Amino acid sequence: MEFINFLFRWGHLLFGIAWIGLLYYFNFVQGGYFKQATPEALSDAKAKLAPSALWWFRWGAMFTFITGVVLLLGVQKQGVMNEY
Repeated sequence: MEFINFLFRWGHLLFGIAWIGLLYYFNFVQGGYFKQATPEALSDAKAKLAPSALWWFRWGAMFTFITGVVLLLGVQKQGVMNEY
């Protein structure tokens, strides 16, 4: 049981880092690039790059949420909720 808890904690950390990292990418890198890009490059980036990045962003957020809920339910089930 401890190993499963360990895996979910590391998964939660890894997915959270990916999710927040992509959030910073969208806000600082992609947003700045879209302001300066030529129309041809902008349409190409919106057609090819943005959907792929949004796919990773969506699933990073989803797996962060899922692993967080599993961890909370596990803590609640063990009866150690007050220790946190």
